[in-house]
Amino acid sequence: MIDCEHLPCSTSKREIDPSLSSIFKRSLSKPLCALLWRFLDSLHFITGHEGCVNSIKWNDSGTLLASGSDDQHLIIWHQNGRLLRRLQTLHSNNIFSVLFVPHAHDHLLLSAAGDSLILLHELDQMSSNDLCHIQKWECKGRVKKMAICKEEPRIFWAVSEDGVLKQCDLRDNKTTDFDFSEEYGSLKSLAINESSSEMLAIGLSSALVPIYDKRNMKEPIMNLRVILKIYWPLLVALHLSAHIKMR
Repeated sequence: MIDCEHLPCSTSKREIDPSLSSIFKRSLSKPLCALLWRFLDSLHFITGHEGCVNSIKWNDSGTLLASGSDDQHLIIWHQNGRLLRRLQTLHSNNIFSVLFVPHAHDHLLLSAAGDSLILLHELDQMSSNDLCHIQKWECKGRVKKMAICKEEPRIFWAVSEDGVLKQCDLRDNKTTDFDFSEEYGSLKSLAINESSSEMLAIGLSSALVPIYDKRNMKEPIMNLRVILKIYWPLLVALHLSAHIKMR
C-alpha cells in the first residue's frame, strides 16, 4: 500500500490521483522509484510454484489472482493469499503470460508459453491433474505477453519472439498476424489502453516503445523512448487513465 500523504506533491498528483493522471511525460527517475518502493508494504508472501513465476494477473473484481511459472503450472490464488487451485497444463516450456478473459465469470483463463503455444482453459472443467484446454493457437516463436481489453472481451493480442503480433478471436479461432520482424526484431511485451482501447503499445529489445492504433497497424501513431537506454522496456503498460489526443 502507498501512503499518499507522505509522498511528494508532484508524485501523488501525477501517479496517484486518477483524475489528474496522464501518460508519464517523463520517465521515473531512480530516486523517485526508490521513494515509491519505500512506501510499498508486503501484505502476503505466497508460495506454490516450483519454478520462476513469470506472470501474474488479477481478475476483473480483484478477488482472484492467476500466476504462471517455469513449472508449466497455473495457480489460482484468493486475494488473501490462499492457494485455491494448482493446475497442470499441456505446455512443455515456461509459461510467460496469463490472462483472465473479461466478462466470463472467471471461468476462462489464457496461458502463453515458451513452447510457442497459447491455450484457453475452462477452469470449471479442470481438476488438479487435468491436461486439457478448449482452444489452442500456435505461434512460430516463444510467446512472451498477451493483452485483452474489457471492451472487446473476445479479442486478445499476443507478441512472440519471432517478431509477430497476433490478433486472436475466441469466437471462431481466427487470427490476424502483423509481422514486425524486419522493423523491430523480437517482440517482448504489449499493453492495451483500457480508456482508449484502440491504443496498443509494444515492448521491444530496445529503448523504443511504438504505440499503434489497432484500426490501422501500418505505422505507429507515436514512438516513446526510454530516457536511460539501459532500461529496456521488457514490460510495458498503459495507465488506465492515460489519454492521448490523436490527430
